[in-house]
Amino acid sequence: LDEVRKRAAEKPLEESVAAAGEEGAKSEEDEDQFKNPYPSECRSIAQETAPGEDPRYLAEIWWQIGDYHFEEIDPYGGPFNLNRAEAGYSQSMQYKKPPVFGVAMYKLAWTFYKQQRYKTAVEQFVKLLEYTDAEEKRTGNAGADFRAEAYAYIAGSVTYLDFEGPGQKDPYIARNDVFDLETDSAIIEQKMHVAIDRVKDPALVPQDKSWTVDIYKALAVEFKEYNQYQNLIEIDELIVEKWKNHRDAPFVQNQIAEVYEQLAGQSRGAKREEYLRKALEARGKLINYVATPDKTPEWVEKNKDDPEAIRAAERLVRDGLRRAAADHTNAARNFVRLGRKS
Repeated sequence: LDEVRKRAAEKPLEESVAAAGEEGAKSEEDEDQFKNPYPSECRSIAQETAPGEDPRYLAEIWWQIGDYHFEEIDPYGGPFNLNRAEAGYSQSMQYKKPPVFGVAMYKLAWTFYKQQRYKTAVEQFVKLLEYTDAEEKRTGNAGADFRAEAYAYIAGSVTYLDFEGPGQKDPYIARNDVFDLETDSAIIEQKMHVAIDRVKDPALVPQDKSWTVDIYKALAVEFKEYNQYQNLIEIDELIVEKWKNHRDAPFVQNQIAEVYEQLAGQSRGAKREEYLRKALEARGKLINYVATPDKTPEWVEKNKDDPEAIRAAERLVRDGLRRAAADHTNAARNFVRLGRKS
């Protein structure tokens, strides 16, 4: 206290505050690149633990530190909040402690997504899915919530044109994407077609996992939300080609028909006729998902232990074939009408 009083007497309060402000401003200006406050050299207070056991609570504490920055609770966090969150989650994950490890892994992947580092986010979400597979084998817990989130975020990430995004140590600065730069919906759809190329890339998305189809289906949802019908048809056709016996194949095939019908409704002349023909062809393929007295299609045989899927497909096929029959009848009447005119 004596030392504080001595310094206060030597320098007026106003000068001290001004000096502190200048120093703070200088400190903020200096951080034009991320300075990790939680480097690998960080050490906790020593604990007595059993041989081979990790110290208690450290995984949880590091996870909470990551969340503190992820949620931007610090009012002075600035543009490096997410960088600090990455550092906190990475520290938590070094302990490999379930279930905290899986949660930290998920939040780390989400952090990359929020940073607009989409390729890195996809890679981390794929690791999360692989970890979830391993945990399901170990515990029997399918980790449905993790999986659903991973599918959606992977699908969303591959649609961004600036796939790489900023560097690891760069500050967060929102970047423009195709919807900010283009106004023509046809051009936007053409540019976002790159998402299909990315989802097919085995170096990015494994093509042989049980959940690969779910990522494709999530990408179809993305295209449907943006009314990108050509992209939607292409990804749907890939799904029924690659996973022809998947339980949802009939619904995907039906969606192809519905999209062609929507396109027909938006078109005129020869283009309209082309889309109507393709819709009819797509509906006709629904017969491959229902058994008849003299034929049991491969899809039915593969899904015979899933009665709910069989019944749903039968309802869908019945309605679809009725629609196809009506379309055939209308087309025939149209031909007759044209013939009479000629």
